[in-house]
Amino acid sequence: MELLLRHGFVYESNLMGNDYTPYRARTPDTIDIQKPLKFGDATPLIEIPVSWSLDDAPHFELVRTPNWVQPGLMNATNVLENWVHDFLYMADTTAWGAVTYTFHPYCTGRGHRMIVLEKLIQQLIRKDAVFLRMDELAGEYDEQAPFSRAVHAAR
Repeated sequence: MELLLRHGFVYESNLMGNDYTPYRARTPDTIDIQKPLKFGDATPLIEIPVSWSLDDAPHFELVRTPNWVQPGLMNATNVLENWVHDFLYMADTTAWGAVTYTFHPYCTGRGHRMIVLEKLIQQLIRKDAVFLRMDELAGEYDEQAPFSRAVHAAR
């Protein structure tokens, strides 16, 4: 977090601390097995929700190492159903939020998966999804929950 803040980053997306709602990334938490967890202070850095289940690589890429196998090669239509249902769940359970899909050209860029990506976009449009770049989403979150050092340091 310190490096991202030092270099002027406004948002990042890798902590997986919430399914649908952006939040302020924290300075490191203090973990001592003999004491209660102490959360770090919130920072101006906005965390954009992300999830492995919404990333194409675990679903589609077969990876074999000496110690484990990531099965990949999942049925793209079944993955589409999961991705649409994640959006529907968010729409039904939150007043405002984001579903962040991650697509890699070497995963989704194959013919049958491109068809599924097109179907995903069509279904989301029919369900009134709003498509934003991450910087736009971070800006909307910042308007809804502006950062105040005094408020966040007091917590």
